[in-house]
Amino acid sequence: MNQEKRIKKIQIQHKSPLMPNFPRKSNNRVRERRRKNLFGARILPSPTLHVPGEELMEENDIDPFVTLFLESSVVEQFDMLEKLAVSLSENAAISDALYSPGFVAALVSLTEKLDGDEDAQTEITRIYWITANLCAHNVSLRHQLMDLVPFMIKGIFDTDTIVVFYAMWAFANYITSMHEESPEFWTNELVSRLLSFLRCGDQKLSRTATWTLANLLQSVLKSTYADDLKVNPADELVDEDILNQVFTALVDGSPELILEIGNLLCIVTTHCSPEALGSLLETDFLTNMHVLQNVDFPQEFDKISAYELLLKTIGNVLSGKDEYVHSIYEYDFFPFISRCFVSSNHVVRKTAAFVVCNFLAGEDTAIIADIVAEFPDLFDGIFLTTPTDDAIKTELAMLSGVFRQHEFLFESLLSDYDQVVSFFKSQFDTKDGTVLEYGLQLLHHILHRVTVDGIADDIIEYFALSGIEDVLDRLTGVGIERIERFSSQIMDEFFTSDE
Repeated sequence: MNQEKRIKKIQIQHKSPLMPNFPRKSNNRVRERRRKNLFGARILPSPTLHVPGEELMEENDIDPFVTLFLESSVVEQFDMLEKLAVSLSENAAISDALYSPGFVAALVSLTEKLDGDEDAQTEITRIYWITANLCAHNVSLRHQLMDLVPFMIKGIFDTDTIVVFYAMWAFANYITSMHEESPEFWTNELVSRLLSFLRCGDQKLSRTATWTLANLLQSVLKSTYADDLKVNPADELVDEDILNQVFTALVDGSPELILEIGNLLCIVTTHCSPEALGSLLETDFLTNMHVLQNVDFPQEFDKISAYELLLKTIGNVLSGKDEYVHSIYEYDFFPFISRCFVSSNHVVRKTAAFVVCNFLAGEDTAIIADIVAEFPDLFDGIFLTTPTDDAIKTELAMLSGVFRQHEFLFESLLSDYDQVVSFFKSQFDTKDGTVLEYGLQLLHHILHRVTVDGIADDIIEYFALSGIEDVLDRLTGVGIERIERFSSQIMDEFFTSDE
């Protein structure tokens, strides 16, 4: 199989959410948006407690507060941390001042004073809370918190689940951008510890453990030292015992936990080897992934996230071998793909386009033709207008592949000339040079096939009468050299006539 035809496995960005009760930022999602708070209450200061420096915090006068903190007693410092944690959750602007050697050193000193104190749960969680939100606010300065990493790891192995919860959150936020040092944390002990919480009965703890493992895996895979690892970390998770834990949690978990597990599995399929992907497909993986399209999510954007993750996972499977197309077909995913391809949500539709592109990139033309014949509505929305330039880039690339590779789709896709014309007019009404270039490539593929094969040969005249020629003429003066040159080439090749 020509692997170069495949769309690159879909990469996922991960974000660093704030500790509760601050709205959690989207974790490992393509879109940039905030999510609702899913994690319960935080520790709040007593309304009757006077905290040293409280007036300064209320005025966001952070530098004097830090000075006062460094000069205060240990007892006063712990009281101040609680107020600081609340303020940091609500105001990102104060985080930069806290990234000072003195303040970080003071935090490290406090952790040393708490070492072995079994009654210091409240104080310990305050430090994790501060650390997590510092990491969430300022990515570029996270390396300054390196001395707190042993404290975070130790907390994950604590016997107190509240401490574990806060420690995992702090570590998950820290590790998202610390790619170069992350491989040293990928140990059997830590991975096993995180996996042990998937079926612990505490949904928020299970969610946080799953998200932490996903962030750690993603960070390790982005490290320049990842190749030095003896085994691909994603392959390590394709293990029967591990997958049984994951699948059980996926089926029995809350909607929020299901999203986190779906995200973890999506990362695994993005980065695992073809051999590991084959082993994964021999399990109940695809059966369990159906859960993502059937869960009754309380919020619409959670449903969209689930659809996106499932589509990415399917796309990753299709980026493997031609025989994997049969697996996707046998597990009845094509009706789902068809629905997503006409979705009004541009994120879902864009991701469905990746899936269809990988599906059409296969060399087994017979299975592709059979599936298209069985699901003729798979391409019903192919020329619907997509609302964003980002989404249309994917669809235009996909369409170019369709018209370049699969003759049997040509006539059916061009059956509605009006829809095709509207599509091109919409895509050419942009200043994005990449969208224009992809659109012109697609138009050229269509017109070339028309002239070479004599299929739908009246479409050129229809395009000209419907204003496409005028649009191309406008693009010859758009101010982008490659677009002007390509537009002129299409005009000269297909629309200029001596008659």
